[in-house]
Amino acid sequence: MIPEFYDNCGIQGAYVPEINCILVLRDSALEAVNDPTLIEAFLVHEMMHASAHKLIKEGWFRSPYDETYWGTFLEEGWADLHRGIYRSRYMELKSLQEKLNYDNLSTESIVPIRFAKDNIYLPIPVKYLHVASDGKVRYSITAFAGYALELLWRKRPDLRDAMKEARTLFSGLERVKSILDEIHRGIYRALQLGGYTEDDFVNKLNMVISKFYGGLPSFIDGEREKLTEELKEVWNNILSPDRRKIF
Repeated sequence: MIPEFYDNCGIQGAYVPEINCILVLRDSALEAVNDPTLIEAFLVHEMMHASAHKLIKEGWFRSPYDETYWGTFLEEGWADLHRGIYRSRYMELKSLQEKLNYDNLSTESIVPIRFAKDNIYLPIPVKYLHVASDGKVRYSITAFAGYALELLWRKRPDLRDAMKEARTLFSGLERVKSILDEIHRGIYRALQLGGYTEDDFVNKLNMVISKFYGGLPSFIDGEREKLTEELKEVWNNILSPDRRKIF
């Protein structure tokens, strides 16, 4: 059985670059059904946006003054990947384990999320999910950017250092572009252009899995050692020959 997921994460937070200020609403109801690290991790997300405040107009992977949303995907990926790292280290799994109804989950377990509109499934690690106050399992759309960046770092570990450099030095931005385009020509622009919608972020995670991991079946095959027997069966059912055509 594949659980339902919902994209309205219900958490309010923002980084205000004009005054270099981070705002995150600490929701006691959400903490009660998860644990305090949920809100703390969203604070980490906003802090990672703030990490480039000295170069705010040019140094972000996205400029907040650019109405074309250039750079949104890498910027949100940078912030949410670090949210995921924080959750992976400190989160409590009990609530998610009960709601997902999978046994022996870890924070790195990849579970399937179905997007009904396009009739596709994509993987997302448990560390990017949480239980909302209404009892439903939810995610932020930025999780897809975070996980896509995580997968790109696997291919080129030096991309991580380049992105850290880019938070304070313009030279790092050039390194990021160069490394990505070495992986696949034109991928930097393909990732950076686009809007801030679920469709944009889902499609770009799908692009990363397709271009760098040979598509979803091949990617899941490479992750099987990390999956529980139950999740292997779930993914096998999704990727059975009569369903592969939807990817």
